[in-house]
Amino acid sequence: MSIKKDKKNLAIKLNSIANITVSSALIPVVTNKGISIGSYMIKPVDGSFSITDRNFELYRTYNKTAAMIIAGMLNKKIRPSDIQKVLDADRIAFTMRNELDTFKYHYNKAIENNDDCKKSIMSARYECANNRYLEAKQSLKESYSKLF
Repeated sequence: MSIKKDKKNLAIKLNSIANITVSSALIPVVTNKGISIGSYMIKPVDGSFSITDRNFELYRTYNKTAAMIIAGMLNKKIRPSDIQKVLDADRIAFTMRNELDTFKYHYNKAIENNDDCKKSIMSARYECANNRYLEAKQSLKESYSKLF
């Protein structure tokens, strides 16, 4: 009987060690509720991602990567100004992605209508929006690589 109790006690101790290690490390763990990074939870909500701490929403992002970056920053207690930079890059990436779709649609319509003026305008706007989109995505990638 003592062997069964020893196994059970050992299992309980290993489980508590695993829980402490996962909660203190920046390892994303997928659960039924969302993605857990340290003591923060990332949950999908209405097409965006909510970063919560004990059921209290701290931030909301458009991109899952940005949410993971912010959760990692919160665990490492990084300055709020750096978190704001990630939020701005996330917002710019989301906005520019939508604008790229719009510009591409109007560019294709200009090709159909043989409207050279509109085609050149949409091409220039598309290129500008694409550059801003790529800069925002690059900023998110750099932040992600520093944390994970």
